[in-house]
Amino acid sequence: MVEAQAELAIYPVGSTPQLILKVTNIGTKPCRRDVGPGANELKVAVGDYNLWSSDDCNPSQEEDVITLDRGDEFETQLTWDGRVSEPGCPPDQLVVGAGEYSVIGRNGEVVSTPSGLRLE
Repeated sequence: MVEAQAELAIYPVGSTPQLILKVTNIGTKPCRRDVGPGANELKVAVGDYNLWSSDDCNPSQEEDVITLDRGDEFETQLTWDGRVSEPGCPPDQLVVGAGEYSVIGRNGEVVSTPSGLRLE
């Protein structure tokens, strides 16, 4: 199972929200998962439109295969700079304004359900 969320539900516009990606083995047997930057992605979206992706600014394909026993979790965090992004992460992108957004995580082909994030 993959879950993604912001550390806090509400952040001020222009701040740097902490985003969390969690991968949990909900199966009955140990499993091997790649949890490296090449397999993981965090996104901030509004509706179906992606405003920001961790893959835009860190396109690493590095692997880190680990074994997760039943119930084990892998968690990683990163800081979103509060700006939109595009591949290559060009400088001077727009700061995202106040509103309701979704945080979405991915590990390999497994995608989380969106969780809420509000900027005010």
